[in-house]
Amino acid sequence: MELLKTLTANVNVLHSEDTTATPGGLTLTQAEARRQQAVESNVIIFDDETDQVSVDLIAGPWEGFSGVLNAFWRNRIADSLRSNLFTITPSRGLSLRLNHDAEGEAARNLLVGGIELMDDKATTGTRASGTEDESHRKGYGLYLEDTVTLWDRLSLVGGLRFDKFRYAEALSFPAFVGTLRFEGFSPKAGLTYALLPDVLDVFAAYSRPFKAPNVDDYSGIVPDFVGNIDLQPQQANTYEVGTRFTRAPVSAEATVFYIRTEDEILFNRLSGAFGQNENFHTRRIGAELAARLELPEFLRVSTTYTFVDAEFHKGRFSERTIPGTPEHLVNVGIGVSPFTSFWVNLDWQLVQDFYRINDFNNILPSDNYGVLNLGVRYAWRNLRAFATITNLTNEEYTAFQSSNASNMNGAGENPAPSTGLIVGVTVTF
Repeated sequence: MELLKTLTANVNVLHSEDTTATPGGLTLTQAEARRQQAVESNVIIFDDETDQVSVDLIAGPWEGFSGVLNAFWRNRIADSLRSNLFTITPSRGLSLRLNHDAEGEAARNLLVGGIELMDDKATTGTRASGTEDESHRKGYGLYLEDTVTLWDRLSLVGGLRFDKFRYAEALSFPAFVGTLRFEGFSPKAGLTYALLPDVLDVFAAYSRPFKAPNVDDYSGIVPDFVGNIDLQPQQANTYEVGTRFTRAPVSAEATVFYIRTEDEILFNRLSGAFGQNENFHTRRIGAELAARLELPEFLRVSTTYTFVDAEFHKGRFSERTIPGTPEHLVNVGIGVSPFTSFWVNLDWQLVQDFYRINDFNNILPSDNYGVLNLGVRYAWRNLRAFATITNLTNEEYTAFQSSNASNMNGAGENPAPSTGLIVGVTVTF
């Protein structure tokens, strides 16, 4: 809705209800006997209801300035119909983002800054039990980022974000009533240089993101989890360098990265009788290679390979692999358009070499797997329709392979669904 020549407003309203059911985990013996089964005591049914209202005021551009003011209110109620566990999460927020874009003969400067205000409350518990955990977070974030481009060849970027949070906690397991406060800076810097303009770039970047714990990290009202109120915020040093090639119809990119995280929050099943979230020092070294061939309106081919060496670098589990992190990940996609606006897509993913969730001692390797999906898409005027056949070859695989950290007793298998069909239609008015 246009209010003035340089001022528009958007109002968004959302209501959704979603009921899903999962069969729950199986033991290895149960999965080998029959993957498509549900153990009655493990079946989980979720009923989620979400209401959300948001308003955007968009101003500009006017003499290089533009801005967006966003306000929102959201409430989500999630019930587990079998166990009576529930979560209620009302939240509201206000954010303001301002841009200034200036361009001269040899340079261009884009300055972006803003503020975010947030007020979130999360209540979890069991219906009719009178036992509830509550986390009420208030906080704000301030950020500023500047990008300078010189002679259309060199881009320099620098930015800084500051976050401050206050948590009012009322937890039952462990019992804790009090206030927690966290604050931290998240700096970033980077550069991109065009060796061959519009063809070949090289780039490098550094960032240090800050992340505070939340109520899910602290506590959970389930019989096999003990909360940890002493958790610290996690902060990572992230470095990456790479190169990017673009010359129609081919594009390619190669990136190597190094991530060292202090106080990363991970669940340690070996801690005490039930396990709990703890802080760990970790590091990840890896590389990603990507290539794409695109012939407009006819053919699209893409492939991505990611290698990650993820380990604990201090403490009890030093030099052991972080469980649940695949060392090799391959994605391949092929799309063909036999006629205008109609596409047939084939996507294949291969996951190899990782340890089961909770296996900090690296004694329970996971099974590798590959999965193939087939999809079709069609667009006509204001209509968009799609259909996807998931797991086309009916591969028997498990994406989430867990353990009790010592052996395969208990619910260690969560088999992925067999061949399925997803259909959707979008109409724009």
